[in-house]
Amino acid sequence: ADPCVFTKAGDILIVYVDDFLFAVKSMDTVKKTFADLQKNNIKVRMEEAKRFIGLEYEHKDGVIEVSAQTYIAEVTSKLKIPPYRTQLPLATSYDVKETSKGGGDIKSYQKLVGVLTYLATSTRPDLMLTASLLSRHLKDPEAKHLDLARKALQYAANNPYALQTSKTTGTCVKVFVDASHGQEPDKKSRTGYVITVNGMPVTWFSRRQTLTALSSTEAEYLSIAFGLREALWLRKFLSEIVMFSDSESIAVFSDSQPAIKLAVSENLSETSRYFEVYYHRVRDHIQDKSFHLVHVKTDEQPADALTKVLGKVRHRACWSAIGEFK
Repeated sequence: ADPCVFTKAGDILIVYVDDFLFAVKSMDTVKKTFADLQKNNIKVRMEEAKRFIGLEYEHKDGVIEVSAQTYIAEVTSKLKIPPYRTQLPLATSYDVKETSKGGGDIKSYQKLVGVLTYLATSTRPDLMLTASLLSRHLKDPEAKHLDLARKALQYAANNPYALQTSKTTGTCVKVFVDASHGQEPDKKSRTGYVITVNGMPVTWFSRRQTLTALSSTEAEYLSIAFGLREALWLRKFLSEIVMFSDSESIAVFSDSQPAIKLAVSENLSETSRYFEVYYHRVRDHIQDKSFHLVHVKTDEQPADALTKVLGKVRHRACWSAIGEFK
C-alpha cells in the first residue's frame, strides 16, 4: 500500500530518502540491518527516534505524541515572520470566493504556502483548509495574501498542537466526513474528512469537489465517497502491517441524515442519479458491512473545520476533539 514501508514478521521499516525509522519487537532486527548496511560501506548512525523528517515523537505512558513545534520555530525565525497575535489560521472575514489581481512577491508567497502545506499535511490538520484556500493564489498573489500566509504560520507558532494516540488495546479506526455546499467560486462544494486510528488523526483532506452537487445532501454524499476511498487504502495499509483485520467494519461519521439515508437506500432519485452511478461503490461497501454509517451532531463533527472558516471557539473545539493544543 505504501512503497516506503516494509514489513517482516511484525517488524516495520519506514524509509524516507536516507532516513530510516524502525518499529520492531526486538533491537536485534535493527542491529542486523545496520550491520548489513555497514558491510556495503554505507555510513549509518543509530539513535532513538525523537525526530524524523522535521517531526517530533514522544512515547510516554502508552501514549504516542507527534508534533512539529521545533520545525515551526526554526522556519518562522528563518522567514522572519512578524510576531502577529492571532488565534485563528484564517480570519472569519476571509472571502473564499475572492479573486486575485496579483502584484505580490510570488517566490516569497510560494515559499510560505509550501511551508504551510507541509505542516498541514504532516502534523497540523488545523492548517489544512487555510493551506488549500491560499494555494489558489500561487501564481498571482497580492500583498494581502502574503500577509495572510505569514499570519497563518505565526498562528502555528503561537498555538502549539500535537497529535496523540489514546490509551487503548487493539486498533480503532474512525472516519469523519463533512461538506460545505456551493460555497466555492464556481458554485462547487468542498469536501473535508479526517481519519483517526486509536484517536490520532493519520490522514485528512480538504478540497473543492469536482462534481457540482445540486443540494447539500449530494455534497455530503460525495464527501462520504471520498472518505471511504481513503479509508479503503488505510485499511489495506493497516492490514499489511498486521494492525487491522479486513473483517472489521469501520465507522464513518456524518452529520447529514439525508446523506446517510441516500447511501443505504437502493432507490435512485431523479436529481441524484447522475452521480450515484459514479459513486455507487459507497453502497457496495455499506452493504458488505466493510463500513457502517453513524450520525454525529454537527457540533461534534471535527471535519467541519475542514470545509469552512470557523470562529475561534468552534475551531478549537473541532481540533481539541482529536488532538491537543499545548
